[in-house]
Amino acid sequence: MGETVLHRLNHVELRNTVRQLFGESATAALRDSVDPRVQGFDSNADALTVSESGVDSLMRMAGEIAAGLDLPAALPCGALAGRACAEQRFSIMAPRLLRRPPLPAETQSYLALWDEVVSRTNEDTATRALLQRLLMAPEFLYHVQVGDAEGLLNGYELAARLAFFAVESTPDDALLQAAGSGALDTASGLQAALERLLEDSRGQAAFLRFFEQWAELDKLGAAVKEPAVYPEFDALKAPMAEEFRRFVADLLGRDGTVKELFTSPTTFVNEGLAVLYGVSAPVAGFQSVSLPAGQRAGILTQTAFLASHGKANKSAPILRGRFIREQVLCAPVPPPPPNANTVEANAQVPSTTREYYAQLTSGPDCIGCHAQLNPLGFALEGFDGIGRARAQENAQPVDTSGAITAGDLAGPVSGAFELSARLGESATVRLCLAKQMFRSRFRRVEVGGDEALIQSVADALRGEGDRIKGLARLWAGQAAMRRRHFRVQLPTEGSQ
Repeated sequence: MGETVLHRLNHVELRNTVRQLFGESATAALRDSVDPRVQGFDSNADALTVSESGVDSLMRMAGEIAAGLDLPAALPCGALAGRACAEQRFSIMAPRLLRRPPLPAETQSYLALWDEVVSRTNEDTATRALLQRLLMAPEFLYHVQVGDAEGLLNGYELAARLAFFAVESTPDDALLQAAGSGALDTASGLQAALERLLEDSRGQAAFLRFFEQWAELDKLGAAVKEPAVYPEFDALKAPMAEEFRRFVADLLGRDGTVKELFTSPTTFVNEGLAVLYGVSAPVAGFQSVSLPAGQRAGILTQTAFLASHGKANKSAPILRGRFIREQVLCAPVPPPPPNANTVEANAQVPSTTREYYAQLTSGPDCIGCHAQLNPLGFALEGFDGIGRARAQENAQPVDTSGAITAGDLAGPVSGAFELSARLGESATVRLCLAKQMFRSRFRRVEVGGDEALIQSVADALRGEGDRIKGLARLWAGQAAMRRRHFRVQLPTEGSQ
């Protein structure tokens, strides 16, 4: 059906929400945790289940936040006291935590809790108990989208969807006010709210995190290289990640294009990366530099990608090819057979990494899939396992001939520079990015009925000037954004 089920906030959304509502110090109540990923993203609804231990953790979190809050500073009462103060504080807390005004019955129930606790303790304890209950409310911990009988979201539900879509956090006061005033009911009002969120620092951070997950940047932190082969790697891991983040942040900050993502002739380096790239070193810290002409362009030639998709002692054309097939072209291949990674004992000893993997994958059980993977990775053989450019390997010339094996621009390519240029022009790449954002922001894997909608967004991207942020603008402008289940309603037989 393509329906998004009720699911909890992931840990990033929860941390962002707690920080937004209660300040950075309150996030100490959250324990570091990693959510399961589906197709690279940690927002998939079906994977965000809650275990018994997870419930205990959420209860502890709510108690610690409530216990640690400076009530007079966070929830001032002015001259009010007693229950009147409690009502004032509830009127401040409830809309922010429930992401909508409380219903009369809810107000009565919550304040009844305050009455019960204050009768046997004190006002401070009763207020903290009230806050803890709000923090355990399903409306706080889950994405709740009910809608009307036709499935249309009301203004507050739409505000919550827009906020988690754009900034991975709860609606701020301005967005809640827009929901209450009806400003989000019009397309122009919704777009104005989206633009404000995208330009907010939280919007920039959310977009950057989308690209970090899409690019599998976490693999860089887990990468291990042999010190005898790449002695400089450990010192460069953090700068490599920082380069990627600065590159993407700069691209988003100036509303850059999809083409630039793959073909930009500049990047950001510190002294160590400058040596690796063979460019002039900055005086201090990071600075923007021009890349060697005809050699590097865009993210696929950056060390963060090349090193994270490299082996401990050599390059990894299969890993690099798989990434391009699955993440850039959305053309996955089946998993390897059980007997993968074996070479015949009497096989000729290869002299280059390319020869090694060509030999390794030449068997009849392997070649069908690897004919789709290897040519993409072979085009990047001009870079070693940490992304250093090379023309030779083991005194043999490096062969960078390859091919794009899927999509509208499929065909031979020679080297990373040409590969990146072709991908930067590809309509298939834009379709895949639209699909990746759908998976990330609407929290599910696409089904057949979604394909036409995803295609329409990709087609419209040119009209947005090919701007990367145009994907967010186009998705937010879809009529399905306003519906309970973000899906395409397929026509029934006989309908027009």
